[in-house]
Amino acid sequence: MALIAGACSGEKQPSQPVVAQAFPELNISVFAAIPSQIPVIGTQFDMLKNEVEAISQGRISLSVASDRDTADCLLVPAHDAAPMIGPVAHLLEGVPNGLTPDEHNAWLHSTELGAVVDSISSNAGLNIVPMSAFGLQCGWTQQSVESVADLAELKMRGAGLTGMVLRQLGATISNMSPREIEPALQSGDLNSFEFIGPAVDTLVVPSSKNMTLVAGWNERVSQTLLLVRSSELQQEDAVLQLLHSVGRSVHLQSSSQMYLANARALQSIAKVERCSPDISDAVETTCTEILQEFATQDSTFATAYESYKQWFSTARRWTHISEQRYLETR
Repeated sequence: MALIAGACSGEKQPSQPVVAQAFPELNISVFAAIPSQIPVIGTQFDMLKNEVEAISQGRISLSVASDRDTADCLLVPAHDAAPMIGPVAHLLEGVPNGLTPDEHNAWLHSTELGAVVDSISSNAGLNIVPMSAFGLQCGWTQQSVESVADLAELKMRGAGLTGMVLRQLGATISNMSPREIEPALQSGDLNSFEFIGPAVDTLVVPSSKNMTLVAGWNERVSQTLLLVRSSELQQEDAVLQLLHSVGRSVHLQSSSQMYLANARALQSIAKVERCSPDISDAVETTCTEILQEFATQDSTFATAYESYKQWFSTARRWTHISEQRYLETR
């Protein structure tokens, strides 16, 4: 689809479609996988709905779909899209010890990745709209985790690449819904979990305030996607352009809100640690092995992964100069 190449390529895009454009009158049903009660990350649908309806002057309306299978669109964490778009979903989600949020966002809208996403969209019969990226995810544990051997003691709620990596390193991983985490911690079925970040996690899982927050083994980014599945909707270029434009706006709003919320929430957390260098190294090595295995099995993933690695090298030099070395002098 030519549209997504432009939307993801870094080419100059209008800030929003021309308001005077004659949008068709239609209702778009959206299944939102993340409950609306979850702060910031759960408000994406409302942000999307309000902007689309305002810009289209009410000609386009959005409604919540209760049936995932019949909805026109799915609003999901990127890793949940893997059954539909393949393992490249895990690159779009974010990689443990990988790109920072700023690096990830720049890559997400690069020309090289845009071409890959075009191919994925065409093969899957979808149009992929990047939505929010929520920054660093964190792990929480009741255990002492000082070495790779200690990971075997973890009974952890985990998803995406983090879950795959820690499982290979010995942890017992469960991918349960957020509302199940607190009861599982109380019953002893879990002693650790990862979800979004301190602002959301401490509200969804109250007992996390008495646990140790560990950084360094999780994805650096938590990305969501809007997957446009309706074949009729995919023929409406003006509507798709509007969704991509509003998606960028929602991304900026939610990312800044989450940054503020996480920074403030961190002030009330007593135990914060960074995982040991041997755990960090083991996570990076195991993650690379998993990604390389995906690349041998899926040519589209291999192309996306090559783009990722090249951008990682390019972006990291700038990050070191513009952020890391500056912080080291403060």
